[in-house]
Amino acid sequence: MTLDDQPNFAEAFRRVVQTFRLRLKVAELETLTTTYFKILQAWSLEEVLAAGKTCITKGRRFPQPVDWLAALPAKTTVATDLRWMGADEAAEYTRAEGLHYEDNPCACLLCQAAHVTDKPLRFVPDFMDGQNQPARAFHPGKNAAVTAGHWAHGEELVRWYAARDRFFSLYARVARSRQIPRVLELVGGREPGQEG
Repeated sequence: MTLDDQPNFAEAFRRVVQTFRLRLKVAELETLTTTYFKILQAWSLEEVLAAGKTCITKGRRFPQPVDWLAALPAKTTVATDLRWMGADEAAEYTRAEGLHYEDNPCACLLCQAAHVTDKPLRFVPDFMDGQNQPARAFHPGKNAAVTAGHWAHGEELVRWYAARDRFFSLYARVARSRQIPRVLELVGGREPGQEG
């Protein structure tokens, strides 16, 4: 789970607390929610919620962390072809994730030469040599494979903002042409990835 999943986890956790009729003060509930979130953070939100449902159906008491962990799927082994992130790289990835991949503007020589000292830095994916595929690496702190990346500076940052501007320009044209409502009519109430 990421920090973006925390509100959804907190809501689901509150329902588990209500199901077992625990009487907690607001501060106690917040502390317990944060503790469970940190313990279960290595799994996806979907896996954690499914394990929570399993704990509710099988348990007669409020699930302890060990109960919740036992209901989670075993972590698969990491593919041997993935490289491991070093401590500094993993820490920088985690920091970028916490900043939602955008940091304060930079005044380095590259950014000064490209005249982007007023633009926030962006954390962008690394790509495998000669391929249009993002590079993956194993993040030991997350116990998961992630897309490796770096902070874009200078001309690379200029290209990122140009691509973003092209996207929003295209999106505005599509929205004005009323194609988005038509597409939404075609997909109806389906969830992403759902057949039909």
